[in-house]
Amino acid sequence: MNYKGDPYWTIARFDSKAAKKGERIFYYPKTKTVLKGAAAEKAAAEFERCKEMEDFYAPNDPVQYNEWLNNQ
Repeated sequence: MNYKGDPYWTIARFDSKAAKKGERIFYYPKTKTVLKGAAAEKAAAEFERCKEMEDFYAPNDPVQYNEWLNNQ
């Protein structure tokens, strides 16, 4: 399930300290954090893994999902 504040891949629209215009970035809208390169790939993979686990466990068994989260 997607939520309003979920991070996402996008293209930088202007030059900044974090990225140059046209670069592919992973953007966190709530904190306005920008990642690129290997750090972005790692963060995106971690987010997707957590999202998949949430989608799998949360609707069916919140207790099992919370146990999984606590063991990470």
